[in-house]
Amino acid sequence: MNESIKLFNHKDASSCNTNDIAEFLDMSVGNLYYHYKNKEHIIRSIFIERIAPAMDAIFFTTDNRETEDDVFMFFLALAKNTYKYRFFYTEMYTLLNNDEELKEFYSKRAQKVSDEITKMYDCWIENGIMKNISEFDKNILTENTWLIGQMWMTHARIMTPDKSANRLIFDEVTHIYHALKPHLTDHSVENFEKMIAFSDCLLKK
Repeated sequence: MNESIKLFNHKDASSCNTNDIAEFLDMSVGNLYYHYKNKEHIIRSIFIERIAPAMDAIFFTTDNRETEDDVFMFFLALAKNTYKYRFFYTEMYTLLNNDEELKEFYSKRAQKVSDEITKMYDCWIENGIMKNISEFDKNILTENTWLIGQMWMTHARIMTPDKSANRLIFDEVTHIYHALKPHLTDHSVENFEKMIAFSDCLLKK
């Protein structure tokens, strides 16, 4: 599975066939079919066994709720994860459209994660990181930050294909932060700006 992820990140998953996958894995097509029914089965397995658990570990934890450092590390973990599995995010529409089972699984998880983001915002409000905002604003903010996280790699691939991995990851963090910035407390904004400036300096060295 790890090698399939490498292949899909290097070469679009939608343009690979089972022969390409078998060759990359240095196995026969017959042996590949022994483990997986088809390419869609491989991609679905990657999402269910690797991507979804990794995302759950990032979202469904109390480690992203109490301080600005916690939140910044949450942003960073999210961006690193979307880069690690970037083939899925850059080809999401096609991959989901080709596999109804995966599409249903993804849709259910998306709603579950969105609900958790809203709960996370409530904790940020309680801990003085975020201002108290209306439920409507909270729901819109949840959708906007979710969209940045899901679609950033597609945007980066089109607009800035030559940027380094670290730069792409940091740029995603920066964009998520700026979507949230108007709703953060002044004290939190000050702390975030320091962390972002420090991280940016490290990237330029």
